[in-house]
Amino acid sequence: MTPPSHTAADLRLRGQAGPLRARLHRPIEPDGHPLLVLFPAGSIDRADRLCQGLCLRAGLMVIAASHRRLPAGLHDGVMVVEWSAEHATELGADPNRLLIGGEGIGGSLATSVAMHAREQHWPVLAGPLLINPDSGTLQGALSPPGLAPTIAITSGDSHYDDLLHAALFLTGRTSSLAGRSRPPPIP
Repeated sequence: MTPPSHTAADLRLRGQAGPLRARLHRPIEPDGHPLLVLFPAGSIDRADRLCQGLCLRAGLMVIAASHRRLPAGLHDGVMVVEWSAEHATELGADPNRLLIGGEGIGGSLATSVAMHAREQHWPVLAGPLLINPDSGTLQGALSPPGLAPTIAITSGDSHYDDLLHAALFLTGRTSSLAGRSRPPPIP
């Protein structure tokens, strides 16, 4: 039997309107991994495969968090990112490499939280990393001043390797990109 290469644990985080479900995916290897806070398009259960891939192939620790739709979801997103930043070290993540991302409607939330972080003078978050963003999110997220570069991946699984390359780029691990010195272009 093959030993597990990552673990997953369910979390309950404090949200403004009640508890938020979250799932932590972490590599088995020693601590110090970048931490990606991911807001999925649907349930955190539906995001398991994506989170496992990011964990195993990109070496990321991933917190997939449930959320409400904007504008109320902004409070959820801010609370999850604040909690993640405050607890990164005890989770075994590198607190200086915090990423934010979202899938579909979660991309809108990730972009809003990143802009909130800039306005509140938080340390710069890597990302947002947007997976299949809607066009409105993409228009508002293309690297506004003071925001880390936005990387958008579209077309789901057919661009899965691009997603992994983008995650590696955002964490400063470009040596794993087989000679690529920049992320994939935004379509």
